[in-house]
Amino acid sequence: MTDFFDNLAAEISNIPDCTLFGRLVAIQGLLVECVGLQGLLGIGGRCQLVGHAGQTVLCEAVGFREDRALLMPFEPLEGVALGAKVSLIDHEPVVRPTPQWLGRVINALGEPI
Repeated sequence: MTDFFDNLAAEISNIPDCTLFGRLVAIQGLLVECVGLQGLLGIGGRCQLVGHAGQTVLCEAVGFREDRALLMPFEPLEGVALGAKVSLIDHEPVVRPTPQWLGRVINALGEPI
């Protein structure tokens, strides 16, 4: 039981105290460029774009150009425009398989297909 509480305390300590964000400054096809997250975002880091209607689009950092982070979205960019808020996701992707996964096919995000 002590291990459970130790693991729980470790997970709680990983919850960020604040949300860091930048702004979307360019879209070229599926490549999204944002500023404001320099030094905080590394290759493979994840962000969320916030569209006009409040919908979010998950993205991953794939490179950098000058002072801009280059992001590739996992979803369509409908409703996302220049100046959109780009929130930094401050945790590593975690997969927690459950018995409900048995016999199912899942995608790279752990969602059933």
